[in-house]
Amino acid sequence: MATVTILQPDPAHTIDRFGDWLSECGITMDTVLLWEDPVPTINQLGDGVILLGGFMSAHDGIDHPWIEPVGWLLKEATAQSIPTLAFGLGHQILAQAFGGHVAVPGPIGLEEGAVELTLTQAALTDPVISSVSKGNVLMGFLSHGDAVERLPADAHLLASSTAYNYQAFRIGSSLAIQFHPEASPAQVARWHVANGGEQEPLLSALQAVDGRVAYNGQRIAYAFARQLGVQAPEI
Repeated sequence: MATVTILQPDPAHTIDRFGDWLSECGITMDTVLLWEDPVPTINQLGDGVILLGGFMSAHDGIDHPWIEPVGWLLKEATAQSIPTLAFGLGHQILAQAFGGHVAVPGPIGLEEGAVELTLTQAALTDPVISSVSKGNVLMGFLSHGDAVERLPADAHLLASSTAYNYQAFRIGSSLAIQFHPEASPAQVARWHVANGGEQEPLLSALQAVDGRVAYNGQRIAYAFARQLGVQAPEI
């Protein structure tokens, strides 16, 4: 049985339904609450690691002193070929850890809701993203104002949106994605409300396309499980 460490930056950004999909594969999860738990060592990660999103900035190391050590940990995990996923803020922290740069805020401003992403040629052979490539397009839920504006030198770009070029990239065993395959419509709507918005009409708009988005998220979870050597269901 495989074990995955979930690094959670704040209470509002949980593993949500991604955890259910990993559980379906028999994967055990150990969640580290970064605002109160110490950053684990490389020997404590188990078979894989997932870094979730958060409301803070990737540059907020003074207020959130775990940010830089988490970046170092992900670099070490990549050096040891440990399968790694980074969502949202995690995508930005991973980019910075490997020498990329995050703009705070991004030049286009907020990108939120269900967004179609255009996949690169590299995505079509990626061990995870290739599982959801249909016509070179992937739909995911986005909720971010900061954005990666320069990729690390060794990164392979996998996806872009019309607003932001760097929506997904891979470095070795690490996959970073700005969208949120873990998040249900209800969780994205809660983030919107926490940022001062109204729940509707966003929640209804997300629910209208959630069949497609959930399908993508589930396939990403199963593909990640296979990277851990686990037999995942076929969908």
